[in-house]
Amino acid sequence: MHSEQTYFRVGLSVGKKIGNAVTRNRIKRYLRESFMDLEHRILPTLNIIIIARQPTKNMSFHDIKGSLLHLLKREKLLQN
Repeated sequence: MHSEQTYFRVGLSVGKKIGNAVTRNRIKRYLRESFMDLEHRILPTLNIIIIARQPTKNMSFHDIKGSLLHLLKREKLLQN
């Protein structure tokens, strides 16, 4: 963590095993949109790397956002 950083940064990885380019791009789009919806709640000094796994292939936007929110809460990466 770098305390001078005023916003969090995100790296997304969706491997070819997940599906074709259309599927991978949809997952990345859903993840980016989820982060935009949650940005006011995420600690600003973080660097976050998300590696999508096989189950994300069949998930809707709301499923992915819910899963991401659960992960951020579990790891205590949200502001109070």
